[in-house]
Amino acid sequence: MAVIAAVMTAALSLLSLTPGLAGDGNAAGARDTESIVTSVTPQPPAAVRVDIVGFDSFLRVRSDGVKVEVSGYENESYIRIDADGTVWVNDRSITRAMNESRYGNSSAAADSTRFSTTETDWQKIGSDGTVMWHDHRSHWMSPKPPATIDARGKIQDWVVPITIDGVATDVRGEMYLRERATAWWWMFGLLAVIAVTLLSFRSRSIVDLAIFKVGASALAAGAWQMVGLPSAARPAPLLFGFGAVAALAAMVSMFLRSRRSDSIAAPAFVAGAGLSLVIGAWLARIYVQSAYVPGADDAQWIVRALVPMMLAAGIVGVIDGVRRTAFPPMAVK
Repeated sequence: MAVIAAVMTAALSLLSLTPGLAGDGNAAGARDTESIVTSVTPQPPAAVRVDIVGFDSFLRVRSDGVKVEVSGYENESYIRIDADGTVWVNDRSITRAMNESRYGNSSAAADSTRFSTTETDWQKIGSDGTVMWHDHRSHWMSPKPPATIDARGKIQDWVVPITIDGVATDVRGEMYLRERATAWWWMFGLLAVIAVTLLSFRSRSIVDLAIFKVGASALAAGAWQMVGLPSAARPAPLLFGFGAVAALAAMVSMFLRSRRSDSIAAPAFVAGAGLSLVIGAWLARIYVQSAYVPGADDAQWIVRALVPMMLAAGIVGVIDGVRRTAFPPMAVK
C-alpha cells in the first residue's frame, strides 16, 4: 500500500509532461534574449497592432477590419488576415514548415518539393483578426548565448515585411541579451530546508502542512503563469501540475493522520508529494535565473523564490516520508 501510494502520486504528477500539454517547442520559454518592435513604417492605421509575445517567442499582429499580409523568408506569401478577420496560412510556404521549431530545424521543411514561392494553398487558422507566429527573423536562432554589439546588450536589428491594406510596410525591431538573475535566489531553498527540518522536530504534521502550502502556492503561481500568456504561447504546466499533485497528496496524508488510519500510507503520500515537488522544481529550475519567466511579467520574483522552496520542501518530504514509512512509530498501548 505504501509503495503504491508513493509511486502513483509521482506518476500522476508526470501528466504535466504529456503531449499536448508540453508544447511543440514554440511555446514561450524562460530565456535571456528579448526582442522589441521599434517601428512600423509607414505608420499603420490604429486598427492594426504589432507586438512581441513571450520576450522573443512570437510576433503578433492584431487587425480589426483591415487586410494584412505577411511575407515569408523567401518573400513568398505566408500569412493573410482578411478584412472580415479570417486568418489564413499558406501551406505551400516553406516558412510555415520552418516555424514548427524554434531553431528552424523542423523535418517538415526538408522536403523542398512541397513548397513554392509562387503557388499558394491557403488554410484557415483563425477568425478573430489575430495571428501569432514564431518568426526566426525576430529571435536568436541558437541555444548558445549570443555576442552583443554595444553596451546596452544589443544583439542585432531585424525587419519583417508585411502589407497593410495594400501598402508595403516594414516591421522593424531590435534584439537584446538581458542580464540573468542572481544565483542567490537559490538561498530560499536552503532557508526552507532549515526551517521545515527544525519545525518538524516539534510536530510530525509540519512537513505535511509545509508541502501542502508550497504545492498550493505552486499551483496558484502556475495557473497565474498560464493565464498571463495566450493559449498558443503557454509553456508546459510545470508549476501548476506538479504543485497540484503535491498539494493533493499532502491533503490525503493529513486526512489519514487525522483519522489515525493506516500509519504507513500517510507518510507514503508525503514521500510521493515530496517527489512531485522535487521533479517539478528540477524541470522548472531555469525559471530561477533566466532573465524572463513565462507569464510572470512584473512579479517574476515570486516564481524565482518558489522553485527553490519547492525543491527544499520536496527533499524534506521525501526523506521524512521514507523514514516514517520504513520506521513507523510504535503504537502506544
